[in-house]
Amino acid sequence: MDDGKQCMKIVEYCRHSLTSSTWWSGISGPEKQAVTEPPRPIAPPQLLGVGPTYLLIQLNANSIIGDGPIILKEVEYRMTSGTWTETHAVNAPTYKLWHLDPDTEYEIRVLLTRPGEGGTGQPGPPLITRTKCAGSRHLISGPVSDLLHNAGHGISPNSCNKPLTYV
Repeated sequence: MDDGKQCMKIVEYCRHSLTSSTWWSGISGPEKQAVTEPPRPIAPPQLLGVGPTYLLIQLNANSIIGDGPIILKEVEYRMTSGTWTETHAVNAPTYKLWHLDPDTEYEIRVLLTRPGEGGTGQPGPPLITRTKCAGSRHLISGPVSDLLHNAGHGISPNSCNKPLTYV
């Protein structure tokens, strides 16, 4: 958890130095060295709100694996069938993704960066969610006999494959 403290993982390893001579040979003991791991979120973002063209998420960037402090938070997203093309820097705990396609499944994940070289960690687990339908319904007026005839002959449903609404 990033509570403003910088933590370091201490790893113990052995470094052997062999010195040979006619009088002496020896092996040095273990040494300790600090190794830092780039941060990554433990949990996926949380969905707070959804509309036909937007998704509102909470980043979940406070529970991390690795070392801080966090200096940059980024949201990366794509349609589940696409490649990771959109990345946005985020300064708040929540973020609204705009200009999305209605009734489309998206995958969203968070990247965290700490200071120093190699400071960007692997992406956290993804949130997989879907935008709402566009909400437009085809309203058709006319004699009932014509409406029933047209309903079976190719009048297209709305973008979310919902049945037509007849008035």
